[in-house]
Amino acid sequence: MNRKNKVVALITVGFFVFLIIFTWLSKMVYAQSLTRVTVSQGMIGALSRNFTEDAIFSYVNEEYDYLAPVSGEITQVFVEVGDLVRSSEPLYQYDLGLLQLQVFQNQLAIVDLENQNDDILPSWRRKRDLDDDKRIIYDMNNVKISRYEEEIERFEALIDQGGLVTSQHSGEVSTLLIENYSAVQKGKRICQIIETTKNAQITWTMPADNAQYFEPGHQLKIPLQIWSDQVSDDDLISKTEYFDLRITDKEFESESDSYLFTIDIQENLEDEVMLNMNDKINMTIDLQYKSQEYDCIVPRSAVVFEGETDGYVYCLREREKMTGLEQYAQAFSVEVLDMGDEHVAITEYVMGEDIVIVAEKAIEDGEAVRVIQ
Repeated sequence: MNRKNKVVALITVGFFVFLIIFTWLSKMVYAQSLTRVTVSQGMIGALSRNFTEDAIFSYVNEEYDYLAPVSGEITQVFVEVGDLVRSSEPLYQYDLGLLQLQVFQNQLAIVDLENQNDDILPSWRRKRDLDDDKRIIYDMNNVKISRYEEEIERFEALIDQGGLVTSQHSGEVSTLLIENYSAVQKGKRICQIIETTKNAQITWTMPADNAQYFEPGHQLKIPLQIWSDQVSDDDLISKTEYFDLRITDKEFESESDSYLFTIDIQENLEDEVMLNMNDKINMTIDLQYKSQEYDCIVPRSAVVFEGETDGYVYCLREREKMTGLEQYAQAFSVEVLDMGDEHVAITEYVMGEDIVIVAEKAIEDGEAVRVIQ
């Protein structure tokens, strides 16, 4: 090959090498210029929405007055104002000797009244034969006998309990009107207990748009401060414990277009719990809504919304170019069936498609894109 032909051959080879390198560089530059996207496929699943709301804890303030069951003398008082007591815990104690004496005195009084009635109405005589005065005395004696018998029953019930009067409620002693060796009259007020076990409620409001996800019966996990006897029955400690409580009421408030929710703690707790919480305190509660299962859910970022229930997604497609296969985004209209915090449920006909879920900038229908992992 002569010198001239060699030069031509080198130039030709150089040109093709340059052309290959130029084409490769052009493709690289073009690919780098494309919008980078991340894709994923729809999946079957449920949606969740989480809300944090400001709520108020308050007591229903049930107050119970304790009256003296019988007249007598108090030998010992076991509580003071401000003490926390439990149901069945002793409050005070009667003098047993005096209770037994009163039983004996009532029995004697009954015998005396029965003797009087026997004199007024012997067994052989009919009551209708009595004159008005004697009939009145006879009937009054019977009334007195019934009262004495009722008192004996109360005395004997107290004697069987060792003279102890116990609390019928768990709560705080707010009033105490007796002390050791006090004389008390039947029916007189002895003390007052404010129940602090279950008679409390938690209330909060939610806008109607959010309230639609929650109805009475929906269960929430709520932290409550309670008294615990884990150390001993005498030494109570305060601790926070989470309880599964259900919404008991939902009421629409038209002026604010919102709903008032209530959790009645008494209706929720089966076991006795002694609350250690101040009245009318602010607290936060977490609510979680979980939807039914849908055939196709995608990340919220995948949907371009055109209304509350309309929008479109970009599905990945391929097309032939002079430089080879190219990937591009094609828009498909979808119906939004439901929305969660992170995902939305859409019509399922895009199920199985690679859907653009993140794009580094806004893209258009038919635009070429570059997929990154």
